[in-house]
Amino acid sequence: MPWVRSPKITPSVISTELEIAAAQEHLRFLGYDVPANSGKLDLNTKIAVMKYQESIGAEPTGAITTEQLQSLLVKAAEKQRAR
Repeated sequence: MPWVRSPKITPSVISTELEIAAAQEHLRFLGYDVPANSGKLDLNTKIAVMKYQESIGAEPTGAITTEQLQSLLVKAAEKQRAR
């Protein structure tokens, strides 16, 4: 049986307004400069995402993956519990 190379799997990037609004809400809760839950990936949101990505050791692309959104939700929940 010949060796078959599996296709490269790229992380899924969030794209719906609901997902982006959730990211904005949690970024703001964690202290990032995101003025509103617009659901739009505007410049302020992209910059906040890039700063968050840098803080977790990810490449700062400005496009948040579903995995990164999950880690963001966990960090926000941990901060909420610590209050």
